This record gives sequence, structure tokens and C-alpha cells, in this order.
Amino acid sequence: MSNYRVALDEPSSDPLAVDLALAAKQHAARLLFVHSLLALCTLGLWLPVLVAVLLLRASWADAAVQGYRVQLSSKDLFVGTAAKHWMVPLDQIQSLSTANGVVTVALEYKQSGHTIDGLIDPLAASRAILAARDAARSPSRGDKRFEHDESVEDDARRAHSNTGAR
Repeated sequence: MSNYRVALDEPSSDPLAVDLALAAKQHAARLLFVHSLLALCTLGLWLPVLVAVLLLRASWADAAVQGYRVQLSSKDLFVGTAAKHWMVPLDQIQSLSTANGVVTVALEYKQSGHTIDGLIDPLAASRAILAARDAARSPSRGDKRFEHDESVEDDARRAHSNTGAR
């Protein structure tokens, strides 16, 4: 049984809530996969390393996600710990995808995306991030360029109506 929700209609108090145990489990699974693949490629050389990874992966994964958090501000998405993190401006997020409880953030300027592990409700988190991105991209009423464009259009209408009145 998975620890994340898949229903779209369930309400969530905090869509960016992180379950540290789930993040550690996903991190440990990724560690096991990578080291297993390396061990299969170079069986005799990496077999002792694989045994060490099998014995220590849970404690390494717990240490890796200590202090892990996901935060949205009006302009940025912060993911990680104080020591190891990534921060992306919301207007540079191209798309989000969700698979196996992990959200992948695709950026406009990068080929590969960043992953967000451990989200209790990855679908609600995706919706919250996309809504914040759309809000960051949309021009606000207080934007000077927006006001300038309106005043230029008003001046053009007045000039056109004055030439038509003569």
C-alpha cells in the first residue's frame, strides 16, 4: 500500500506537506537501484559495496532527508535541506509530472528535471505549484508596463478621435 493519495477530490490542508519517512523510503529505493546496477556491471569489485549499502541504506537515507522541506514563495520554489537544496524561480518552471509519488519539475533552461520526494499528496502539490507559477507569470494591475501600455492605447485613441473630428 502506498503512502500518498491519488484521489483528486480529497481536500488537503497543506499541499506541500512532506512525509520524511516516505522521502527516506524513496531515497533508499533509489540508492539501492543505483548500487545494484553498478554491482551487476562490475560484480566482483562492487559486491562488498553492495552489501554495505544494503546494511546502511536506511540510516543514510534518514540522514539525507533530515530537515528536508518544500516551500513556495511568491517568486520561488525551494526544495531540500539547508545544506543541499535547489531553488527555482516559478516563472522558469515549464511543466510538472507525477509518477510513483514523486513530482518531477521540468525547467525551461534544463534538459533534465528536478525531483521532489516525500510529498504526502503529490497531485495537490503539483496543482499548488502550477497555480503559483501561473500567478507569478500573469501581469498584475500594479505593473508599470501594464499601465504604460494602457496609457499608450488611450493616447492613440485620443489622437485618432481628434484627427477624425477635424
